[in-house]
Amino acid sequence: MSRNRWEQINSKIHFNDNNLLVGTRIAETMSRNRWEQINSKIHFNDNNLLVGCKDKLYKIRSFIDSIVKNFNKIPIREKICVDGQMIPYKGHHSIKQYMKAKPKQ
Repeated sequence: MSRNRWEQINSKIHFNDNNLLVGTRIAETMSRNRWEQINSKIHFNDNNLLVGCKDKLYKIRSFIDSIVKNFNKIPIREKICVDGQMIPYKGHHSIKQYMKAKPKQ
């Protein structure tokens, strides 16, 4: 399924009246058509330079680099508490990494 087709299906599900996500801020702020119009215009890298690039995250690489740069500016304190639940993932994705020591749920 192409990326554009998947985005259309995804936005239709998100803005569906029967969906639990209807109460989210995006759905309350704008219509589905407006969201699709804005989403079609968002670009982080030039697609013409994509030829021969092996970076799977090329389209959002500049955005990721910007976020990492800003996160690195946050000072780290002596005591850090990271509270996050690791959710098992059984599907296949080329970006995901296998974690042998990942706790079982």
